[in-house]
Amino acid sequence: MQVANIIVPALHLPDWSNTLILILLILGFPIAMIFAWLYDRTSAGFVKTDDESLDEGFTEKSTFPQNKDGQSTIVYIDIDGFTRLLDQDEKKALDLMHYKHKVFQPFIEKYHGLLIKRVGEGTLCVFADAAKAVCFCLEIQQSWKNISPLKLKIGIHIDKLIVEHGDIMGKGIKIASNIKNISKPGSICISQPVSIQIADRPDIHTESMGNQTIEGLDGDHELYSIFMPEQFIPMEEVDNAGIPVQNTNTNKTNYTSILMWIGGI
Repeated sequence: MQVANIIVPALHLPDWSNTLILILLILGFPIAMIFAWLYDRTSAGFVKTDDESLDEGFTEKSTFPQNKDGQSTIVYIDIDGFTRLLDQDEKKALDLMHYKHKVFQPFIEKYHGLLIKRVGEGTLCVFADAAKAVCFCLEIQQSWKNISPLKLKIGIHIDKLIVEHGDIMGKGIKIASNIKNISKPGSICISQPVSIQIADRPDIHTESMGNQTIEGLDGDHELYSIFMPEQFIPMEEVDNAGIPVQNTNTNKTNYTSILMWIGGI
């Protein structure tokens, strides 16, 4: 009321203005919050994100991740149970899908990968180094535990890819997707070529899943699952004394804010 008592005489407003100003002061903040909430939503009511600004896709002139043999490590990721969630709560499912991209992008950059495509709940990215691709997957699996009870299924394969007119092609993409389908929720499944490439990594442990039939490949092929530790620390982040090096990267996803939006999934 003190504010109203100052404003009303100064502007020569009628006495009832005291009550009006008080109401506006009380309701102003919640009204502003409502407008801010509406501004941050699409016309369909979904949370707006800056996904368009994420590094997705490439051109023929861009540096495409591949090893000295011209092969790329292909990572295909899906959210298990996403379709069921979409049927139950479409808005919550799409919010989760958008935030998934925000979670993945810093780790893709950390391991020098490239986000190729996002198809629904699926994410396709490539890396030049198989070990970096696996480390990326281990880190996002570990981080995802704090995001949602819905688990990630990941398939990894190595193959040559073709870039033509800005599009990526190659049978390895379909194979990685099919390997992902074989993986269990919350796990990482890799092909034998990937297993060979990471065999000398003391921080990555694999277990044979036996011979599996993979659509797109003739015959049976041995697949491997990656052991999921409680806390994964890449060997590059461990000093000579075996003590984890503190991560000074400030470009991290704010998981607390994500949990506030996705809470209840």
